[in-house]
Amino acid sequence: EDEVIYQKIIQKPNLESGWFIKKGKYLRKVEIKDINWIESEGKYCTVCTDDNNYIVNLSLKEVADRLEPYEFVRIHRSYVVNKAKIQAIDLVGNLVKIYEKDFPIGRSYRTPLLSQLADF
Repeated sequence: EDEVIYQKIIQKPNLESGWFIKKGKYLRKVEIKDINWIESEGKYCTVCTDDNNYIVNLSLKEVADRLEPYEFVRIHRSYVVNKAKIQAIDLVGNLVKIYEKDFPIGRSYRTPLLSQLADF
């Protein structure tokens, strides 16, 4: 029963109230603006912030859909990134750089990424 309630809580990231994500025995509040990127790992995703990583039991598409109203962009079948955290884009190597970490840009995601940045 608690698991059902927990699933309802994590389904709703909110810009004002943050996103509650289970970490150990706690539901931790993660501010949407503090999320740097989300990485797909099969049926799970890792939500990465400056000071912590959180595992959520959602597919990357589900996470991307929930974060769609906010400033996130899918750049690869395995990555969604916070547009505000992008420090550089390597147009030749097709990479996005966030905090000295390089993320590949999938071929089909390049044009939508650049379009969203143009409107950002």
